[in-house]
Amino acid sequence: MDDKHQKQLLEEIDKRFGEQFTKLFKYFDDKIGALDAKIDTTADGERTYKSLDAIMDKLGDDETERAALTAQVDRHEDFVREAAPKLRISYGD
Repeated sequence: MDDKHQKQLLEEIDKRFGEQFTKLFKYFDDKIGALDAKIDTTADGERTYKSLDAIMDKLGDDETERAALTAQVDRHEDFVREAAPKLRISYGD
């Protein structure tokens, strides 16, 4: 895989991730807006905020997983960069 192809692949991954993240953010934003409109009593408000906390926890988990995946891709790239000369493959450096 040459450097140009790898950059294109990473750009496509970034683009798709960005699109999915935007969709997810809009979905949660819409849900939160709908929940805000429903808050009538203290009990409903408390239940709503517990739900929002659960959503925020899930987003935090997703962010952690994304960081782990990024680290994994970096390790793979380092491996390919190190293995390329041994395999007599040009690797964009």
